[in-house]
Amino acid sequence: MNESEKINIVFTIDNHYLKFFTVAATSLVEHNSKIIDKIYVIYTNIQIKKLTKVVTYFDKKYQIKIIPILIEMNHFENLNVHENYSLAVYYRLLLPDLLPKTIDKILFLDSDIIVTSPLNNIVSYSFEGIDKEKLYVYAVDHSFTNEEINDIRRIGLKSNIYYNAGVLWINLKYWRSTNFSTKAMTFALENKFKLKWNDQDVLNILTDGQFGLLDKRFNVIDRYTESVDEPIIIHYNTFIKPWHFLSTHKYKSQYWKYLRKTPFYLSIPQGITLSNILRKYVPVFLKKYISNFTKFHKKYFL
Repeated sequence: MNESEKINIVFTIDNHYLKFFTVAATSLVEHNSKIIDKIYVIYTNIQIKKLTKVVTYFDKKYQIKIIPILIEMNHFENLNVHENYSLAVYYRLLLPDLLPKTIDKILFLDSDIIVTSPLNNIVSYSFEGIDKEKLYVYAVDHSFTNEEINDIRRIGLKSNIYYNAGVLWINLKYWRSTNFSTKAMTFALENKFKLKWNDQDVLNILTDGQFGLLDKRFNVIDRYTESVDEPIIIHYNTFIKPWHFLSTHKYKSQYWKYLRKTPFYLSIPQGITLSNILRKYVPVFLKKYISNFTKFHKKYFL
């Protein structure tokens, strides 16, 4: 890979995800420091002191430049977001306006990912050529069933394929030439109470018929963990994350492996409570015994 083929990366985060971004980006640069140009971080609601510490960490340890870009929340104040998500999921809709105009393509990564190997092959998914220039994005098929995407079809999706937006190889040049950000924000506002998966629905509907598919190894979501060998990017896309005490994810150890390399190396799993310890370690048969004994005691002795 020559200098001109270096990859720019972008993450979008808020104060809840600074640590997880740091772990994700650490895994990324551990395998890709020579092919990364810059890493952009679109952020809000983060103490500048904490963010500066992370920026310095990457600069000193890996000689990688992290470019923070503050985004104003007034862009999103009228949008709706489902429970367990934050408005940060919508930041990527404005990437063409937020990133330098000299960048024609960029790799977007969610912060709940781990990169396990080099990403050189991502550039082989080219936007060059008459037809490919009209592709907005490359992404991995989410493999939803027809039943699962029926709600999205009701607001405009026609394709039989619905992709996951956690890893996106984006044609920024085409997004700008088609005024994509304005169209996306308008659609999100007009359908804010109909969207099931927030901005992911917006992206799928507005790029319908104009996207390409990445190899599934580039975004191994939960439903692929058993069927995809040698994942390149592991995506912890369920609500129980690897930093949760009760997580049983196949690749949970990968998250902790890279966390130990970061300034957050002393972190412990979230949700360590007595009830969760019992829930995790007490055998099922013993749980049933305790439950039945409790019911028996209440019935005959209370």
